[in-house]
Amino acid sequence: MEGMGRATLLIVDDALESIAILNQILGAEYRVLFAEDGLSGLELARRKQPDLILLDISMPGMDGLELCHRLKGDPTTHSIPVIFVTAKDQEQDQERGLRCGAADYITKPVSPTLVKARVATQLRLRRSEEAQRRAQKLAAVGQLTGGIAHEFNNILGIMLGNLEFLEPLVAHEQSALRRVRSTTRAALRMSRLVEQLRDFSRLRPIHSQVIDLNAVITEMYDLLLGSVGDEVELVLQLAPALWPMKADRGELEESLWQLVNNACEAMPKGGRIQIETANRVVETFDPTIKSGEYLRLAISDSGCGMEREVLERLFEPFFSTKKPFGSGCGLGMSRIYGFVQRCGGTIRVYSEPKMGSCLQLYLPRADGSLESPQ
Repeated sequence: MEGMGRATLLIVDDALESIAILNQILGAEYRVLFAEDGLSGLELARRKQPDLILLDISMPGMDGLELCHRLKGDPTTHSIPVIFVTAKDQEQDQERGLRCGAADYITKPVSPTLVKARVATQLRLRRSEEAQRRAQKLAAVGQLTGGIAHEFNNILGIMLGNLEFLEPLVAHEQSALRRVRSTTRAALRMSRLVEQLRDFSRLRPIHSQVIDLNAVITEMYDLLLGSVGDEVELVLQLAPALWPMKADRGELEESLWQLVNNACEAMPKGGRIQIETANRVVETFDPTIKSGEYLRLAISDSGCGMEREVLERLFEPFFSTKKPFGSGCGLGMSRIYGFVQRCGGTIRVYSEPKMGSCLQLYLPRADGSLESPQ
């Protein structure tokens, strides 16, 4: 899983000419912020939480080395990679810079190609580390959730069995019968929630088959179109000769419906949702996905987008942004996460506030012949 939009860089340098040069090199690809002294840079880093900081050493007041020490000692900024960009080119200067926590060191005058490459490398490493951290967190939550679901399931089995036995015994007492039936309905609702927790923790049995993803989407189109309403345009862009995939068809349909429904809710005044499929060969060092052949299912919208805090918790069980509280149980996205994990794939999320969102499901290519949809 990867959550990101256009990366934000912070340049801290007292020389406006140096800031202008770096902005010219990087401004077309990244969102660039800048500060002209160390204290302003520290405050801006804390407030804006950039993805990477480019830092000069020689500055009046708080110099770059002290600023780097403070950034690395602050829990809110310690994980932001720092690259020194400075005219100090002695080996001892580079050693001091790296010892205080910098990820890289570039000397002036800078090479545009080198700057672009090193910035891209540090951003890629940070995304990979964050993706691995989120995956580990969700794995731990999944293990805990699975244990809770197992215990709840045992208790609910006893409750439902006793309620079934009790109902005919109170059939002649309407008040008691209503209470038994009300309790049974509540227990069945809890049982469905437990099943959703089992989905997330990958405890539910899998009924996989080789599937034509394009055919499933095409068959669901009318249903999806009816669910989004007249104010939303639903567009399909399906790749020809799409590879087959292997999954539980019911889970696939439910995940697709949930993703489209979420996209629709992000556009209360209407907008555009696009469902796209493609074949992709992934060659990566990303720890959350293996290199290989994948189908990419992408659902994008023109809605409100998501803040970084929401992206961090998007797949956690019971996390919901719906208001008022209680209007959603917060298990929809966690179930999708569980489905993709069971398939052996991953999810990448691209979103920015007011810029819409795109969720990409990478699902492994399957060997074998396609089975006709039932």
